[in-house]
Amino acid sequence: MLDLDGLKRINDTRGHAAGDALLQVLAAPLRANAPRTLQVFRPGGDELALLMMHNRSGPVPLVDRTIHAVVDMSVAAAQAAGFPEAGCSFGVVHWPADGRASVDVVALADTRLYTEKQARRAHSSAAERPPSNMMGFGNAVLDVAAREVRGPLGQAKLSPREAELLRVLTRRSQQVVSRADITAMSGLCGSETGGALDVHISNLRRKIAGVTEHAGIRSIRGKGFSLHWYKERIDS
Repeated sequence: MLDLDGLKRINDTRGHAAGDALLQVLAAPLRANAPRTLQVFRPGGDELALLMMHNRSGPVPLVDRTIHAVVDMSVAAAQAAGFPEAGCSFGVVHWPADGRASVDVVALADTRLYTEKQARRAHSSAAERPPSNMMGFGNAVLDVAAREVRGPLGQAKLSPREAELLRVLTRRSQQVVSRADITAMSGLCGSETGGALDVHISNLRRKIAGVTEHAGIRSIRGKGFSLHWYKERIDS
């Protein structure tokens, strides 16, 4: 079970149209990145139910990581699209190991979800959260710590310089970032602001194209670069 943190606050402060927009933004990468064995249901309100079929003899931790990775991409995309308060809490159970009756499995998932939500609230109130290592753009996500970009077509490792450049461009996505700003924000040295910068950008373009068709870096002559992306259309 998954609970969408922040949806009620958005509905209350920005209106239900904004809440509906958040659900749309979350749904696009969730549907694009989910494996065929993962089904998503919305029982109602701010809860989602994710059901993933898998071989009973397969590794359970791999199933957990798959679900978490797909949802992390969706949350990162929502935050990048103007919903910084978006998040989620999980309650994961495994059938039949955690129970055979459906009512028992759902009840245990709700209990684990509530436990995680309480832990998140306690952690956030104890100290200010550090900057997130996950930064989304469109239906792709940059994992800053792992220096990796992921999307529906796959994933690609980044060099330290490429990861820093993409971090800067993601923070200012859909905007033109001048060469001077890139230099100041990414810590490039003087020797890397000319041809070397263009080489880094060219490598990033190739790697982004390998993970998503919905994003890319544009060169704006005389101005700088722009990380441009668009959301996949969802038919109502």
